[in-house]
Amino acid sequence: MDYEWKHPYHFTDTLVITDNGMGLDTLFFGTAPGATDGIDPTWGESQLTPIPPAGTFDVRWLIPLTNGTRLDMRDILSYTHQQILYTGNLQAGTGGYPITFQWNNTIFPVGTVTLRDAATHGAQFSVDMRNQNSYVISNPSVTSFEILYVAPTYYSFKKGWNMVSIPVIPFGSNKKTSIFPTAISRAFGYSTLYYYADTLTHGKGYWIKFEKDENIGLDGTPVTMDTIQTNNGWTMIGGIDNSVSINDIIQIPSDIVTSNYFHFDIGYTTTDSIRSARGYWVKTNQTGKLVLSSSLESHQASSISKNLDLREFNSITVTDNEGYNQTLYFNDMIKSEASTDRFELPPLPPSGVFDIRYSSNRYVERLTAENRSLTINIQSSAYPVMIKWYSNQPTIQTLRLSDAKTNQSLSTISNGGTTRITNPAVTTIKIKSESADLLPKKFSLEQLILYNVLGQEVTTIINNQDYTAGVHTVEINPDRIGLDKVIGSGVYFYKITAQSGKENFSAVRKMLLLK
Repeated sequence: MDYEWKHPYHFTDTLVITDNGMGLDTLFFGTAPGATDGIDPTWGESQLTPIPPAGTFDVRWLIPLTNGTRLDMRDILSYTHQQILYTGNLQAGTGGYPITFQWNNTIFPVGTVTLRDAATHGAQFSVDMRNQNSYVISNPSVTSFEILYVAPTYYSFKKGWNMVSIPVIPFGSNKKTSIFPTAISRAFGYSTLYYYADTLTHGKGYWIKFEKDENIGLDGTPVTMDTIQTNNGWTMIGGIDNSVSINDIIQIPSDIVTSNYFHFDIGYTTTDSIRSARGYWVKTNQTGKLVLSSSLESHQASSISKNLDLREFNSITVTDNEGYNQTLYFNDMIKSEASTDRFELPPLPPSGVFDIRYSSNRYVERLTAENRSLTINIQSSAYPVMIKWYSNQPTIQTLRLSDAKTNQSLSTISNGGTTRITNPAVTTIKIKSESADLLPKKFSLEQLILYNVLGQEVTTIINNQDYTAGVHTVEINPDRIGLDKVIGSGVYFYKITAQSGKENFSAVRKMLLLK
């Protein structure tokens, strides 16, 4: 038999209504893609005859400018269509009241479903149709009713990897496939190691990947307070129904948190609050509990790095080809190794997820007089990566980059400069800072040779000239460099060879000559 796809939010329920006599009828209601608020013959809706005289049992859905219907289908709930109101008319037969409603409470896909009186919009009665399957109306003044169907709270998730949580107790299944049906990865939880999480629980954080930006409704009873168990070490935690400042998180025992709180956006970033439906990393020095509440305030000072202004540090920013980026910091003013322990990063994300960190697993490092080198680890599935750096110290103006595995030189970058790493095999980079006091004040430009696109030497522009450190300009003028022929516009290559003391430099670059 051919498979017929059905939208996960498409449903039809029955509403069996009886009065105190022989009156009995059935109404149908639900949602379907593209259904309207009017009569939709496509979905089987048709207009009824006019309401019969009083004393004749009659129930129907009220559709403006019509006699009403027995079936009322509406468009599915979504991020832009978050509420449906079905309105019905009641007319008791000779048996009179009470009137009994019965329905199937197991088939509602998402959202809250409320049966209420139409006159006061719920002041006389308001029934959660998910939690029961029948209701009796005894008051004969109730001659109309409503079913209010409201979408769950929608949360935005970005394309690619996200750290997520569920701030609700789901009405239905807590399977990952039910809560995040459009995810293209399994869910990863963490407990000293990553594990596959087929079912999701509030209070915990998870890694999940989406193919595109998504708005997803998380349906269930809101979690307004949660007590989260922590590991001795790193724990992935989840938010509750409302945002909670990290200073209002109660720690049991007190002062067990030893790290910042981290979330993942375009890389690991510290945060000042725990938000709904997001996952976070935090490190504690023992097993314990963190209490998140919408109402409690603890005012504990939890920001580990609050006394350091990282804007005063030198920075290295690495950006991959998908736009993910992360900034690392360093200087030689930090007093001790222990001072950088607070800047430890959370465990690596799952394989392929962007991550940049020092080999120490920190994002802030110190230089010493004895050791002017740092090692950066790169995890990315989207090369090339760009490396840009800024110095806030006049004594540090140049970085030398090399492949830490092969010792091959990659680049030398001046303050504010950028370099591009194209080889995905380069995942560990050694960075050596050059003090301005150690930089050469003078260098010898041994040769600057111009080649055409065939690799043929055109001319030697410079040969054994001394220069002071700085920026220099060379004019390629046939008369000045002694050429007896005109150099045409086009693409050329130049080879530059220089020496300063024991340091040698050689590189070939492409150039465009315009006249």
